[in-house]
Amino acid sequence: ESNGATIAFEMVTSVDLSKRPFTITTRKLLGGSGPYKTYKAQALIIALGATPKFLNVPGETGKGGYWSRGVYS
Repeated sequence: ESNGATIAFEMVTSVDLSKRPFTITTRKLLGGSGPYKTYKAQALIIALGATPKFLNVPGETGKGGYWSRGVYS
């Protein structure tokens, strides 16, 4: 935000990456059904959250485990 970024709490419904500027269509996060806003952008960062899936084998996690000491997802 201090560098001019805008944070929008909206759900992305479609992205057109076929030409620049890219077109991002969103809807309201809560209570919205139809298109809400359309954004145009020259660059797009797609950040997807991830949660590791452990195998539950001994030494994988916990005290003395190898997670982030050579074992990663």
